[in-house]
Amino acid sequence: MKKRTVLLLMILFVIFLTACSGTSEPPDGFMTMNKEVIEMEKATYEWMNEGLFSDSQTVVDSETPYQIAEKMQDAWSGDDETAVITFSSGKTPDLSAYTWNEDGRQEELSIENEQVTLPTSPGRHVIEVFAEWESGSGSYAIPVLIQ
Repeated sequence: MKKRTVLLLMILFVIFLTACSGTSEPPDGFMTMNKEVIEMEKATYEWMNEGLFSDSQTVVDSETPYQIAEKMQDAWSGDDETAVITFSSGKTPDLSAYTWNEDGRQEELSIENEQVTLPTSPGRHVIEVFAEWESGSGSYAIPVLIQ
């Protein structure tokens, strides 16, 4: 009888921990192009963690996508005109994408079915992917080299 009580308490404790655990940040983001999966760098985000007894919100304000991309290695697009965007959660958020330069956000890029149309002019382009989930939103940065 004592063993059953201890086992039941342990199971309830694990259930309680699982119900209270959550994530305080958006999932990792990836861009696939030229047959290579490249991790995008998280930028500014806002994320809500819904717990069993209380909710918490995390707000992170980072450098601009352009400043973040300055510290990253360029991702080469190869002959690809589009890139596929995926997330570690496996969920598909609402997406938008923009190019950036030192002056800020520039043009919006077309996205359809998680595929972003890459810029056509040769050179280095900083791309921001903005994603919105039920739990929050986040920006991701990646420098892309178009040849």
